[in-house]
Amino acid sequence: MRDLDTVLSAVAAPSKKKREKLPFKFRSKTQLIQHLQQYGYEVKEKARIKGKSGARHTIDVLATKDDGIITHHIAIGIAEGKQPVPLERIFEFDDKAYDIGILDKAFIASPGLSPEARQFARRQKIKVFNVRQLENKQ
Repeated sequence: MRDLDTVLSAVAAPSKKKREKLPFKFRSKTQLIQHLQQYGYEVKEKARIKGKSGARHTIDVLATKDDGIITHHIAIGIAEGKQPVPLERIFEFDDKAYDIGILDKAFIASPGLSPEARQFARRQKIKVFNVRQLENKQ
């Protein structure tokens, strides 16, 4: 029982750091990863995970944070091209996340999503970041 009290008091303790809420903006994958790490996430690029189906999936970026009670996972997909990202690409990303058991999903789309993909992402509660171009530099 004492161990549980220790965990709960650590989780419930207010953070001494006050973070200013600023709009989340990034220009590179490196900046995105650094932002997640500032919030205590462990980040893996090209993470390979076995799903419930037995299939192995690759997620562009997997962010994981363990608060002592629950382990939070965020699957992040990234697609860059000359045309808006099609529905099939968003469907494939959502299907992977479902098989792995990840509910929190984000997708970075350059130059954006097709209307069908945008509608599907909204329905599946995928947070979408539209960027004109995802810079390779910090």
